[in-house]
Amino acid sequence: MKRIARLVVGAARVVVPILFVTSAVAADTPPAPPMIPNARTPLDGVLTGGQPTLPQLERAAQEGWRTVINLRTEGEPGFEWERAAAERLGMSYIQIPIAGAADLTRANVERLDTTLRDARPAGRVLLHCASGNRAGALLALRENWLHGAAPEDALALGLAAGLTSLEPQTRRLLGLESRPDQRDER
Repeated sequence: MKRIARLVVGAARVVVPILFVTSAVAADTPPAPPMIPNARTPLDGVLTGGQPTLPQLERAAQEGWRTVINLRTEGEPGFEWERAAAERLGMSYIQIPIAGAADLTRANVERLDTTLRDARPAGRVLLHCASGNRAGALLALRENWLHGAAPEDALALGLAAGLTSLEPQTRRLLGLESRPDQRDER
C-alpha cells in the first residue's frame, strides 16, 4: 500500500507541473487564424489565402485581425461586399488589384511592402486573392527584390503562402530556372 501511495505522489509531481505548463502555454497561444480557403501563415501576423466569406471576416475581426489586403481586381465577382463589411467591423481595407503575371511588377511589390509595413503595427493582416496564388507570388518577389532573400528562399516563402500557377513566372522574375514539369502560363 505504501508503494502505491509513493507511486501516486510521484506521478502527481510529474503530472501537475505538466498540466500547469500546458495551460500556461495555451493561455499565451493566439487564436487560430480564421479558416479562409487555403489559409496559410507564411509570416508572423500575416494570413494568406483565398476569398473570405462574411462569417470568416467577422471571425477575423473578433480575433484581432485588423487589416484586409485584397489582391483581387474589380472585374472578379464575389467580393463586392467586402470593403463595406471590413470597415463596418473596424478593419482597414486596402485593394491592390493583381490580375495575373503581368501585374507582378516592382511597383505592385513595393505597394504591398509599404501596406504591410504600415498595417502590421496595428495588428494582424489578412492578405488574400481568390486562392492565395497571387499573394504567394507577391510575397516571394517582395522577399527577394526588397528584403534581399536568396531567390530559392523567396520562392519557398511564396510557396508557403499559396503560390501555385504563377510559380513559373515568379521563378523567372526571381532569376530561377522553371522546373520541367511546369508549363508557362503567360
